[in-house]
Amino acid sequence: MKKTSIIFALLAAVLSWSCQQVVVEEASARQGSESLKVLRIQGSPETKTSYAGETDFSWTAGDQVSVLCHDGSNNFFETFTTATGAASAEFTATVPSGVEKGPSSGLKKMALYPADAGHSYSDVGALPSVNYVVPAVRDFRISEGGHDESAIPMFAWGNDNDVFFFGSMTGAVKFTFSDLTSSEVKFVFTAFKEKMSGTFPLTGLDGSFSNVTWAPVDAAADEEKTISFYADVDPLGQVSFYVPYPTGTLVAGARVLLEAADGSEVFFDRTTLGDIEVKKNRITVVNPVNVHSPKLVHLDQDVRNPERGFTDWTLIEYNGADFPVALDITNDENSLVFVRFNLTGYKTKDLDSYVLYAIKQVLEDVRSQGKKAVVRFCYTTTGKDDASWTWVQSHIASLQLLFESYQDVIYVVHAGFIGKKGEWGGSDNFSETNPTNSYGEEPSANFYQKRSPVIDALLLAVPDSRQIALRVPAYKRYYAWSKGYVTSCWNWDPITAFGGTDYNSRIAFHNDRFAANVGNGGTFADWSTPYGDPSAPGNVDRRMWYSQSAWLVCGGETGGTEAGDNVNPDPVYSTFDKAREAIFDQHLSYLNNLDNRSNTCLRNLSNDEVEDIRKSLGYHLWLKDARIYYSDSDPDALAAGKSLTVSCMLENKGAAPVIYQRPMKLLLLDKDDNLQAVLEGDMGDVRLVAPNGGTRNFVARLKIPARGIKPGDKLALYFPDASDTIEDRAVYAIHLANDHANDDTKWVTFPGANPAQATGGYNVFYTF
Repeated sequence: MKKTSIIFALLAAVLSWSCQQVVVEEASARQGSESLKVLRIQGSPETKTSYAGETDFSWTAGDQVSVLCHDGSNNFFETFTTATGAASAEFTATVPSGVEKGPSSGLKKMALYPADAGHSYSDVGALPSVNYVVPAVRDFRISEGGHDESAIPMFAWGNDNDVFFFGSMTGAVKFTFSDLTSSEVKFVFTAFKEKMSGTFPLTGLDGSFSNVTWAPVDAAADEEKTISFYADVDPLGQVSFYVPYPTGTLVAGARVLLEAADGSEVFFDRTTLGDIEVKKNRITVVNPVNVHSPKLVHLDQDVRNPERGFTDWTLIEYNGADFPVALDITNDENSLVFVRFNLTGYKTKDLDSYVLYAIKQVLEDVRSQGKKAVVRFCYTTTGKDDASWTWVQSHIASLQLLFESYQDVIYVVHAGFIGKKGEWGGSDNFSETNPTNSYGEEPSANFYQKRSPVIDALLLAVPDSRQIALRVPAYKRYYAWSKGYVTSCWNWDPITAFGGTDYNSRIAFHNDRFAANVGNGGTFADWSTPYGDPSAPGNVDRRMWYSQSAWLVCGGETGGTEAGDNVNPDPVYSTFDKAREAIFDQHLSYLNNLDNRSNTCLRNLSNDEVEDIRKSLGYHLWLKDARIYYSDSDPDALAAGKSLTVSCMLENKGAAPVIYQRPMKLLLLDKDDNLQAVLEGDMGDVRLVAPNGGTRNFVARLKIPARGIKPGDKLALYFPDASDTIEDRAVYAIHLANDHANDDTKWVTFPGANPAQATGGYNVFYTF
């Protein structure tokens, strides 16, 4: 990569008013239609929008401005386009004959640059206002017909003589890159939190410009705070870009990326180093600071973390007589336990206080041992003699209080209750067999109408903070169809965000024949070949599972996990390569423990291969990059009351994201690991670090406490559980997979009565 330098040039230039005289005329349309007419705008030779000492702005063929128009009642912006370039340019727009320039009433004529179809005008409220949309992509390459002199949003009032006076609504930051060899480049700017588009009130009704101020609000997504520019590199290998910002402070942490226009090479990629004070009509700079980066090394092995990995198994039989109340766990390395409550003695009676107390004690043990539970209820383990809907409904209602009281340590609740082992197979009470419809044929709804009430009851009884899981994806498709959520049983609603409370965002999956079968039957009802190809037309279940499991809890069993239930390995899908591929395709967070795998379909895996699967399940996060910005030469850089800017990049090498929301805190510890300061608010949403090698950069500004920062103080990342009942316990905090023996990181906990009760859980990554 060629060495590239960036200059944040401080220019005292004030963006001058363009003396652009714009004449709007009406003319007959040349299209021969009486219903259309042409509006014209003419710019005078004096038109300039320039920065002092910079090349004067001039229009280029294809440039566009938006002019406010009306049709007698509605106000809207029409786009006017130049056919020629230079300082003097004519703009035209073909409009319906009833369209006139200006608003329908009460306000002077106005125009915006650059034009965008998203611009809108509103006179609702105390003051009229304009929504200004900055185009997400600006192409200033000569080959594309664009100039490269300005990207600053401009506003113009038009007087009674149709003269429009343009001026900048914003301040700007100028970025200049040099020593470039590529002739065309792409510059991408992503703000830390500010929106790149926004609104401004129209208070300058006297024709002045001073009160027209662009005012974006905080952005909810990267798309709202990102703009891209394409430009030609000049003969000296330099190129400049002007990034617009509202007057005030641009918070450090914006990402600056420069790459070849075709994406073949990255020349520059980093975050800004400090706050930028932006004044209207000025280009300002960031003060130079030092970048401090710790040594970070990935630990390429499994790290115990909550809500992921292999599961312990506890199968408890409640037969109405004496039964155990304790949780029997022998593997402390696993963070999850699968608990199946077999209600064999309660098929025709209510859950009494004895069994409810016993279930409560099991969940208490889950909490005390620092685990989370995958929970399922069933009535039979050998046949199809389950309970009727009347009793199932009563039992789910009786369990609701336990679900609510122990939601902190419940990872997911399997739908259960129906059929052998609660897997929804054959049933005496809920229809014995699945419908045998062909691909594309809507089945009889009777099978699903009998089972849908169980899903409804669980969605109501299990708190919104937790998901329920169905045995196969077809059940979810048919449920959605039978409830009228989708128009066909072959459709499903996409999921695009975590944490939804609708049915689609809360119904997850469990694959209890993982790697044991391919083809039509078992987990996936494939009507197409080749089996396992989600792009094949009939393999709708795989397409649903693979896409939705990126947002939902997904786990399962490898078949034959109970004595006497041996499953033969599939010659293809039980191999290590195919099993690992399926784990990532299905975004598996958990799987039954393979330490004793003699009767599972993955029995032929080596110990090393099992360890690779253990490491891959769920999320596997590590701190890939960290940068701390402060000046070594400033003795007050770390003094009380100042702010410290920190950026951290996380990578997720696991098969799944973090599923449930949890805080992400930046901490300041002293040399003895005592807490000194906590970031107000969170650094961001750790769930957004995509699996299978996805990365995400998080930026925070920590207010330095009254004691200041002293030598030996440390920075740490902290990901506690979101539930206040267990938030202070280290066993429920995310432990990043960094190599503590070979990098600058450390895992900090404070001993408790036993390891599961330890507090802390801090990922130290930098020492001052």
